[in-house]
Amino acid sequence: MARKNVTKNAAIDVAKQIAESPAPSQTKRLAGNPSANTRRGKREQIAHDMAYAWNARVRGKTIKQIASEVGLSTVTVSHYLQLVADELRQLAFQNATQWRTMELEKLDRLEQVLQDKIDAGDIGAIHTALQISRRRFEILQIMGAPQDHQVTIRIVEESSDD
Repeated sequence: MARKNVTKNAAIDVAKQIAESPAPSQTKRLAGNPSANTRRGKREQIAHDMAYAWNARVRGKTIKQIASEVGLSTVTVSHYLQLVADELRQLAFQNATQWRTMELEKLDRLEQVLQDKIDAGDIGAIHTALQISRRRFEILQIMGAPQDHQVTIRIVEESSDD
């Protein structure tokens, strides 16, 4: 159980580092050069191996080649790569969730600013409110962005029969 936690935490560390500098040329610095004389904790060693494996995989090396270079089994290398990929997906999801929340709050504020004009029947404000609503739907993935979406507003004047 402890080994699983150490491995999981190492994957989180590596994924965060990769997310901060995702370009393959920048990822290379994460791997460094393995040194037999350096004493590292278990987590640091696993994180080092994961970063090295990720960098090598990004450069196009096979899992078998990476395993040979690092001195691990192909199963372990594959497992490490999967853990890092999972953590990167999780980070992307968290970032997307934060972005979505910020965007929805911004749309709410914009709509609140327009509310008096909308209530007064201002056509421009109503059009803008419809665009805000459409954007909210896109963000929430309730509906996809329509390709040919047109809004038609028809104003009918009431006649008075005094």
